[in-house]
Amino acid sequence: MLTLEQLEAQIAGLQEEVTQAMQIASRHGDEHTGEGLDPYEPKAANVLLPIIGEPTYDDGEDANTLFHSAGWFSGGVVSDVGGGNVTISAGTGVLRSGASATTQLLFFDWPELATQAITANSIRYVGVEYNGGSPRATIRTSDNFNHFTDFELAIVVNEGGTLYIAQHETHAGDISHNVIERFHQTDHIERDNEEGGLILSDSADGNNDIAVTAGALWTGLDRFAVSAVDTSGAGIFDEYSSQGKENTGSGAWPNTLYDNGSGGTGTLQTMTNNWWANLWWYICTTGNLIMVYGSNHYSTKARAENEALPSTLPNRIIAHGILIGRFIFKKGQDADEVLSAFTETFAVEGVTDHGNLAGLADNDHPQYIQTFLFTIPLGSAEDGSPVTP
Repeated sequence: MLTLEQLEAQIAGLQEEVTQAMQIASRHGDEHTGEGLDPYEPKAANVLLPIIGEPTYDDGEDANTLFHSAGWFSGGVVSDVGGGNVTISAGTGVLRSGASATTQLLFFDWPELATQAITANSIRYVGVEYNGGSPRATIRTSDNFNHFTDFELAIVVNEGGTLYIAQHETHAGDISHNVIERFHQTDHIERDNEEGGLILSDSADGNNDIAVTAGALWTGLDRFAVSAVDTSGAGIFDEYSSQGKENTGSGAWPNTLYDNGSGGTGTLQTMTNNWWANLWWYICTTGNLIMVYGSNHYSTKARAENEALPSTLPNRIIAHGILIGRFIFKKGQDADEVLSAFTETFAVEGVTDHGNLAGLADNDHPQYIQTFLFTIPLGSAEDGSPVTP
């Protein structure tokens, strides 16, 4: 037995449903059903969306049409069946009846396409088309799919009777997942180039302080703001070699050491006087600045410039980090070059001083006069020994 309060609540609920149904009928009439609108029939057009004023688009049907695109859901596999022929399996997808982004998006299935010949030494484009309301697979000589009334499934090349099939469907479902996966697998972490920043600098005053300007990093669809770092103040960085972590919370960058890859942590090598080395700098989505020692030291700057990126990196960099730059320096001095990974490709600089070249004393340079030949005393052999008359 219902109480009076319960009965009144039910009546109020029914009144609200009637009011909503009247609003639907008022806003749509028979626009979507074609036979008079039943406000209780579960059609997408009956699902109203929040609006301002009287917009052109205002329901679930409109949202589906405007927020999604023509494309593939399943099936559509192109198979080589021999003799230069292919078949295309049945599949599912969505298409529009007209080449406009506001034309209603229609769900459909298409049937299998039986054996089709691919012309020798040609390129063919496989897709699905609206076909006047009877969707079907199609093979074309040009890539002219408009992605409204048709979309692509694959490209087939017939080279001398051998078929090469590249299946790359126009995905219409689970778009967010596919976009995120694409970013992670092709550009795991990237700098926000519109904001810029993350530019290295050396204090160049003998104190070996380092600064990095503020910026941001993207991973998938997530953006990470990165604060500026300045080790002349409270900023710090961690040091790694190929053997692991060397120091934590450093403030001044080391200009006398290099990593020759031997031993464990704490066994870095001291550079030879007047020789050159590299330091590689990374920033993480966590905001941490990390330095990785160069893998050798070199008698000339030109040789130091040839050094490849570190091949062994800590897990912190692999998971969260991105290269932001590089120092090239002579032992005990400020950085001679501060190179940004965002403005430089780290190509080897052309040698402008002939003295920076290697092998100058070798005897395979007959076109160059070797100065030691002019220092041999008269009456001496090339090695300086006396010549017996």
